[in-house]
Amino acid sequence: MSRKLVAVTLAMLTVVAVGTAERPVSKRSGQETDIRSTLTTIDANQLDLFVTNEGNFAYDISNIRGKADGLYFPNTYPLSDKTIIYDAGLWMGGIRGGDTLVTVAEYSSEFSQGPLGGDPTSPVNRVYKIYKDHLGKVANGFMVQDKNGDDPNAFVPLTATDYNEWIAGGGPVGSDGTPWINELGADQMTFAYYNDGVAASHTNDAGATDPIGIQIRQTTFAFNRSDALGNVIFMRFDMVYDPAASDTLHNAYVSLWADPDLGGAGDDFVGCDPDIGLGYCYNATNNDNAYGSAPPAVGFDFFQGPTNTYGLEWPPASGTVPATLPMTSFNKYINGTDPHSKIDTYNYMSGLQLDGTPLPNGTTFQVAGDPVTGTGELDTDPADRRYMLSAGPFYMAPGDTNVVVAAIVAAQGTNRLSSVTFMRYVDTFAQTAFDNNFVVAQPPAIPEFSTVSEMPNKVSLVWNGASQDSPGDYVFQGYNIWQGATSSGPWIRIGTYDEVDGVATIFDSAFDPETGEIYSQPQQFGSDFGVRRYIEITSDAFTWNGNTGLVNNHTYYFAVSAYSYDPNAVPNNLESAKVVVAVTPNAGPNGTDWNTAFVDSVIHSAGSSDGTVELDLIDEAQLKTANYAVSYYDTSWVEIDGADTTTVEQTWWRVTDTTNNLQKAHGVAQADTDYPDFAHHVTGAPLVDGTLVKPLGPPLQGNSYGWTANDADNSARWLTGVAGGLELFFGGLGLGVNFFGSTLSPSDYTAVDVNLTADQTEWSNCQVYRRDAGYAASGIGTFPGSAWDMSDPANPRRLNICFVEHDDPNDPSYTADGTWNPNGSSLGGREYLFIMDSDYNGGVDYDDDNWGPGADVQWAAWILLRSSQTGDCADPNDATGGCFESLLAARPATFSMVPNYVNTTNDVFTWSTTATTAHMSSKTLDAVRAVPNPYYGRSAYETKADVKVVKFTNLPANATVKIFNVAGDHIQTLQTSPGSSTYELQWNLKNSNNIYVASGVYVYFVEAPGYGESFGKVAVFLEEERLKDY
Repeated sequence: MSRKLVAVTLAMLTVVAVGTAERPVSKRSGQETDIRSTLTTIDANQLDLFVTNEGNFAYDISNIRGKADGLYFPNTYPLSDKTIIYDAGLWMGGIRGGDTLVTVAEYSSEFSQGPLGGDPTSPVNRVYKIYKDHLGKVANGFMVQDKNGDDPNAFVPLTATDYNEWIAGGGPVGSDGTPWINELGADQMTFAYYNDGVAASHTNDAGATDPIGIQIRQTTFAFNRSDALGNVIFMRFDMVYDPAASDTLHNAYVSLWADPDLGGAGDDFVGCDPDIGLGYCYNATNNDNAYGSAPPAVGFDFFQGPTNTYGLEWPPASGTVPATLPMTSFNKYINGTDPHSKIDTYNYMSGLQLDGTPLPNGTTFQVAGDPVTGTGELDTDPADRRYMLSAGPFYMAPGDTNVVVAAIVAAQGTNRLSSVTFMRYVDTFAQTAFDNNFVVAQPPAIPEFSTVSEMPNKVSLVWNGASQDSPGDYVFQGYNIWQGATSSGPWIRIGTYDEVDGVATIFDSAFDPETGEIYSQPQQFGSDFGVRRYIEITSDAFTWNGNTGLVNNHTYYFAVSAYSYDPNAVPNNLESAKVVVAVTPNAGPNGTDWNTAFVDSVIHSAGSSDGTVELDLIDEAQLKTANYAVSYYDTSWVEIDGADTTTVEQTWWRVTDTTNNLQKAHGVAQADTDYPDFAHHVTGAPLVDGTLVKPLGPPLQGNSYGWTANDADNSARWLTGVAGGLELFFGGLGLGVNFFGSTLSPSDYTAVDVNLTADQTEWSNCQVYRRDAGYAASGIGTFPGSAWDMSDPANPRRLNICFVEHDDPNDPSYTADGTWNPNGSSLGGREYLFIMDSDYNGGVDYDDDNWGPGADVQWAAWILLRSSQTGDCADPNDATGGCFESLLAARPATFSMVPNYVNTTNDVFTWSTTATTAHMSSKTLDAVRAVPNPYYGRSAYETKADVKVVKFTNLPANATVKIFNVAGDHIQTLQTSPGSSTYELQWNLKNSNNIYVASGVYVYFVEAPGYGESFGKVAVFLEEERLKDY
């Protein structure tokens, strides 16, 4: 024993012994599960269902989660232990040659793995599971919850094996020849083959007959949606009757059997609704030991029953002969009155009592009343129920096929009866979706969190732009951010970030589970806030323990969803499923100094634009010690619209970590509110390593204009602009790109002075275009002055000019005389002026081919005479220019114009950031704690009954915790991942051989590079004593 262990052992308290506890008695399990059985889960939405390759479903044949119950609701992470079905399965019966044959899947199954005549031990006959966009997920490193592994809360990489082997294994395919999930649009899908052709498997006393000779391919699928489909799992059974069978199978029935344990097993009621084909279980009271005052309801429904081969009227004597049979009977019984022979079972399938006599109510449906209204025959005396809904009779000749589609539906209202109402709505919604071949409007893609940071009394969440990239069938509208009391709710909406488009609160008709009515109610609560994809959270919507702010080391649950909108659709809004994250605010690895987190000021280190970069520190945990730069680059792409193509050229910004030469984000250079970027797709601004970066640039337009009188009297301005939609001069002056267009790039626009003078020696020759001739070039005309590029005021550059004239013999305000001389009419005679970027040469380079109004235009102006200055003119509207010439002669002037200096490839903005630091000291380890301490049977960190958790908190980075008993025997070693900055480790109270430790006192040693070492002790009291492992 080491010296330090001796020292610690001398200080130990006496170990307290704890009495053993008896294990609870489990339900009947039938024969042992076949070792060839495989299983997986369908967990795409609110339901988490075990699926097998032996006819059972909603049954955990492996007990991997510590119990056999196989339908968890709601589906949560971390996994909860709330379940609503213990076991369920497909049953089938019929008569061949006078012999009653039954095959059941009840705890033990009489089905065998694989197709008829196949090898049940072959890995080909496993359960296959695939996802929407499966191969894309694999390529992107998609992680899936390993619910069938040793740690069902762990995540493992998704592999391509099941998808690649789907078709060869006999899985369903779509019309395109690929796995059916691609055409159907489900989020998860499984399939497996099983058959009842192995006589040795028929040992369950509810069956125990010769094999029927039926082969079934069960395809199970689900949709991850926020609407009712999110509470449904579909099962399709493709049945083939053995082509080598000796005779036709007559009076056949197919049944869905269930042993529901809705939370607690002893307080269940069951019922059925023949009108919608639903058989279900609900709670007898509003006091369930698992779900409390709001127990859910769960049911099965045949969405497509077997083919109506006998041509039966259904309902009986109705005159209606359906193509497929619905639920034709519903039976219930309790634990202890199970069928114990093939005749018992077949009687139940046929809608009779166990002894073969008709039901007292004269129908084939037990308890078909309405528990919500309290009318009709209702269940009484709550107990551990079983139920079975069946469809039949039908017949199958050797080689015949049949397809049955069923669904599992679940819903949770505010109490037991509102749950029944809600479940019926879910069932009807799902039936409609099935009847429409699942052609339902698609919501936005589910957003995914890209960064989750935990800080002292604060968390920061960033999510990706998948919802905006794939908005579904409607137009993307916004994001909702939620806080949950648990990982499955209830939820409080804590924020909405929506498009600024005038669409705020969205009303629509919706189902109210409390009243069972559909009425108009607010569905979305936008406010034109603007879209962004990050949130900083410091307050608690649930005020845990009276705290309105987030409390360190307490776990909170947050979620984000996306919604879309189409005012003309029904429904008019669609919302994605929530993506949930559990976060625990904390002080970080022990020794972390949050005060060192710092973002420096921005320096405009190159270029001369009017742009800026604003920074806002959002997430100190993501901050790095590095230098950054915003620079600009020119890019182009081709937009294709049918046969038409357009080349688009723009200047974009990029954010670069110049220390590590990493490009972090990019976007449009001149946008001042909208920043699409590839790193985080954060509209509004990118969040780069914890800092909100806002590259701001003025729009590509004019900034200002001026008028300088060149006469001795400093007379007033005598020109004004026509309201032509341009950015300056009352709508009459702007950059050429904003009028008829321009070939210039954003960096080419300059400040320009236009000198107006009556001195003809300073006039400019320029190309004239005729509006009345389709803007054709008409030859060289005259402009009474000159235009100058003032980029270098000491050396101005003279520029070419073009202008447009219009001639109309029926309107005296229009005359094309080859001279730019606007008049005082409302349109100024349509004398459009264009200041070009080319050096002055008399305009000889401009013609119809080099069309001036759309060429290298710096500035465009649409001018008229200012009415307040034309009082001395006989006729200001005279198109011959008399009024213009008199004002020009008396009041020469300089008309100046200045553009916005936009961000260009010459501009660079730089700054630096400093990350948090960790102070290394041996005293740092003194803050390490084991919690709870002592451990009395359970802790608040445990989400399941069979999971034990003690946390070691306040750890520094790269810490190792070694645990010993008081005898000095090594029990367990816990270690953070290399380079991890986690501040805590969890001990499952097991030793290194995965066996629970005995109750007693344990010593833990903490070591961390640069910090030294320390020790502490923790007392553990378990419910039952475990033998020490030698």
